[in-house]
Amino acid sequence: MFLSKLYREWRLMFWCVLLFAAGQCFFMYKGIENVPFFLYHMYAKPHPSADSVTIFAIVQDGKRVNPTRLSNREQELLFNSLGAYLAVRNNSNTDPIDADIANRLAGRVGAGVYQTLFSRLSNSGAALDAYPAWWGRYFRAVFPGQQGAIAVVQTRVSLRPPFALSGQDSLLFNVFVP
Repeated sequence: MFLSKLYREWRLMFWCVLLFAAGQCFFMYKGIENVPFFLYHMYAKPHPSADSVTIFAIVQDGKRVNPTRLSNREQELLFNSLGAYLAVRNNSNTDPIDADIANRLAGRVGAGVYQTLFSRLSNSGAALDAYPAWWGRYFRAVFPGQQGAIAVVQTRVSLRPPFALSGQDSLLFNVFVP
């Protein structure tokens, strides 16, 4: 009903909708995850049950820094990038995305283009070594009043009552913010 009315009243939009639907069907059939053609399985995987969850915290002078005054974007850059850093560090300095890059690009583009794309998309050991300094500079930019030694720690929070921190933090890295 909608498409027939759209065809009668706005043919250009009808063809755009039809082209978009055909593109969506094609990308779903090929299994390609591509914006704006999202696949159902990208978001439909079951989430494993757990008794606790890992979180990251910023500690200065023995006290946790409260990041709630930051914007969501700033909090995401400070904390979500820590997960990627930890994944590379725990994977023998190999970025877990390397397999996805190879799967999508190897053999589909020229060798020179592939090497260029791979070097720009993947994090190397050198990037891993430079990350704490970058993180410290970003921390200084979003917390201009904070100075001194900053520790970035990983801890666990219980998902069952009393919903408490584990009390056993593991240090990811220290930075000095002048």
